[in-house]
Amino acid sequence: MLRLCIVLLLLAAAPVLHRPARGQGMAPAEAVTFKSLSGEVITGRLFLPQGTGPFPAVVGLHGSGGYAPAHDRWATRLTASGYAMFLVDSYTPRGYREIVSVGLQTIPVELRVKDAVGALEYLQTRKEINPKQIAVLGWSQGGTTAVATTATMRTALIAKTAPHFAAAIALYPRCDQYMTNTQPVGDTPLLVLMGAADSVTPAAACDTLFDAWLSKGAAVSLIVYPGMQHNFDFTAPTTAMLDRAQAITTPPVLSPSWTPVDDAELRALSFLDKRLGLDLGTGSVKSPLYVKGNSAPAGSEGVVR
Repeated sequence: MLRLCIVLLLLAAAPVLHRPARGQGMAPAEAVTFKSLSGEVITGRLFLPQGTGPFPAVVGLHGSGGYAPAHDRWATRLTASGYAMFLVDSYTPRGYREIVSVGLQTIPVELRVKDAVGALEYLQTRKEINPKQIAVLGWSQGGTTAVATTATMRTALIAKTAPHFAAAIALYPRCDQYMTNTQPVGDTPLLVLMGAADSVTPAAACDTLFDAWLSKGAAVSLIVYPGMQHNFDFTAPTTAMLDRAQAITTPPVLSPSWTPVDDAELRALSFLDKRLGLDLGTGSVKSPLYVKGNSAPAGSEGVVR
């Protein structure tokens, strides 16, 4: 009945993962400008996988602190897995590097929704991108924006004819304040990843919000990691990305050093694989702690309450 999945790490002794990683090092990026639905010109960096495409793509939305090296790490991992990633910079073109020091309403979520959908429309014009396979992934204020693109908030900001993302991932979004009464719009599936110890964007508010969304038939999964705080994924993962060409055992072998960061990245990839059509079967990346829907797999020690 409750939709909050709390993932407990399995730290029992187990062999370290010895699977090679693909695409080591930074993916090359193309500097891009595009028009936000606000009418402003916004910048971003487009990372493309090897090959000619068309590729599925992910629009990346930074948090109120602006750019962080973790964003490039996500881009590298996604491109190594066959996804293009477009990291949008909503602050620099407006004269800011971050807005924590000046107030979040300086560049509010409402404005960033217009940037996000503007980025989606831009990617749909690129020959390297599959226009029907574009997702959004956001951190903190960018995560709140990702949620807003799937909610009634968008209807007051952009035209009904504007395209929807094929999937949305939000890392530690803010679900209280003006998000409290928002409702889901469309059929965009949503994955939310949060820390239980996050005092900046408390998980409890998102539990309440998405419990209501689920009662309306929305496709949303909320994952909360015990002990993790805001920006928990800014710490580098401890294991290498699994190679898609190598089959994964069932159940997968866990590394003793497995962390929530590892789980969040692989869970996000698994979600994208399923929603954007890159699920490659036995060779596809799956999280050892993968929770399908709201049911914890046997032996995972995940708690659903």
